[in-house]
Formats: sequence, C-alpha cells, structure tokens
Amino acid sequence: MRVDLGPLTGSAPAIMNRELWAVFRAAMDTIGVPRCEMACGAGHDAPVFAGAGVPTIMLFVRNEHGSHNRDEAMADFAVVTRLLANGLTLIS
Repeated sequence: MRVDLGPLTGSAPAIMNRELWAVFRAAMDTIGVPRCEMACGAGHDAPVFAGAGVPTIMLFVRNEHGSHNRDEAMADFAVVTRLLANGLTLIS
C-alpha cells in the first residue's frame, strides 16, 4: 500500500501567541470548555498575521455537517462565541 500526500506546500509553520493562548486557556476553564492544543495545517490568514508580528490565535468551531465531520453541530458555535467574549473581557 502506498499513501500519496501530494506535493509539499512550502508553508512555514506559524506559532500562535503564547499570551493569547494563556488568556483563552483561562477562558475555557472559566466556562468549562475542554481544551486541546494542536498543530494545524490550515492556512487561513493566521500564519500571515503571526508572521507579521500580530498576536494571533486560532479557535476552531465544529459545525453541523461541516466540511470535515458530518457529526459536528452548530451548538458549538454558541460555545465558541461565549469563549471569544469571555477571552476578550480578560484581555481588556
């Protein structure tokens, strides 16, 4: 068996901001959201921002019948919205 991963993208990994990660880790604990730190191959704009020195973090939201997992649910959108609001209040 052979697995072909396709051509390399040449994308450099982007390191997310440690301070923002600490803030959102605290926000997750406050509202009881389990957390998981993971490497992600998603490009989006985050690597561009992080590479330019803009403090950056990515929060992932599952969605009902999303592009990656059809068992995902939009209820998670409400949770991450609460998480975002909570984290932003911790920053300001």
